[in-house]
Amino acid sequence: MAGASGFLGTAWRDHLARQGHEVVRLVRGEAMSGEESTWDPMNGKVDQADVERADVVTCLSGAPLAHVPWTASYKKTFLDSRTRTTATLADAIAMSERKPALVAQNGIAGYVDRGDAAVTEADPTDAPTFMGGVTREWEAATTSAAEAGARVAVMR
Repeated sequence: MAGASGFLGTAWRDHLARQGHEVVRLVRGEAMSGEESTWDPMNGKVDQADVERADVVTCLSGAPLAHVPWTASYKKTFLDSRTRTTATLADAIAMSERKPALVAQNGIAGYVDRGDAAVTEADPTDAPTFMGGVTREWEAATTSAAEAGARVAVMR
């Protein structure tokens, strides 16, 4: 699980553990136990053996949304913290023999306001905003896993 120390990751990790699931946290520092695995998502590195053993790989990574100021530099950090992490895991899944499922976090910002019309998964994510672009690129980062035949679930 990437992003296991964040708000959602902590809650989900604890819930899964209570249900009897083994959760391996992907950490950027040195792994301190068998419950952690070191990875370097900005350089596309993850322990392939851990991906091979997994039934599900989860990516909840991302720089905080609550940040001021939103400079060009922080926007790049924000985007990369989502797309590069997701792509690293999707690529590792694509290279795996077992093809574990990929559960990838995303956002709803890609949808434009359609008034009272219901918005569904089939609607295009075409919002012409920075955050709309983030959601499109973030989902596109899952492509290699999907094209390799892995099940991919994008959470919005």
